[in-house]
Amino acid sequence: MTNISYEEIWTKNFNNGLCIEYDKKFFSRFEKNIKHLEQLKIINKYSDDKTVLLDFPVGTARVSRYLKAKEKHGYDISDEFIAFVKKFGYHTNKVNLTERIKNKKFNLVITLHTLFAFKKQNQLEIIKNLSTLLKKNGIMIFDTYNKDYFYNDYKDKKNEIDFKENSLTTAEIIDTLSTLGLKNRYVIPHDILDNKYLIDWLHKKKIYNIINRIYFIFKLGNMINFLIKYFPQKYYMKKIYIFEKV
Repeated sequence: MTNISYEEIWTKNFNNGLCIEYDKKFFSRFEKNIKHLEQLKIINKYSDDKTVLLDFPVGTARVSRYLKAKEKHGYDISDEFIAFVKKFGYHTNKVNLTERIKNKKFNLVITLHTLFAFKKQNQLEIIKNLSTLLKKNGIMIFDTYNKDYFYNDYKDKKNEIDFKENSLTTAEIIDTLSTLGLKNRYVIPHDILDNKYLIDWLHKKKIYNIINRIYFIFKLGNMINFLIKYFPQKYYMKKIYIFEKV
């Protein structure tokens, strides 16, 4: 079971208008656009016109719809998200992350901005399940919270989530997937500015809109991503993992 209802957060309240709103914020808010551009740059290296790609859960396909691929598949349990991505030519399937899927394998499997909603053990079960969808030499890319980022009593009090307790260590992830024949290629610190306390402080000081406007006018995303990669890992909220099935 999830520590908060996955269906309630990501599907029940997502009508078509909310799908568009969710997608739009990654292209209108600097802290989310920086994250989006970094994800796109990283994942783009693993997709070309021969790739059979799965984005699962697909959401609005905000990253994968910009990738080259021979086929694009988008799986989700949300009717609204599935309807949203069909206009981009995706092959869709209404299926849960924990369901076993047979008779289809992929060169690239992507799971973004999802695992945090699950308890620790369920996260491991999900990534193990996703690994079964890979072809030989296929690539799996996913992000999880960085356990070192959260101080001991860091909680989302509204949803009663203890992020530190429910975050996986890098060793736990690598050890689990290595037993399934997956080799870790990279672990990339990720997502340093999409921080609730930072954004709230910028709004309180009434400078968020100014910074946001300057960011988009001068298209600062790639430059900022270049600079922040030199920050210590503990300042990054997430990590992106890249595995290959060998």
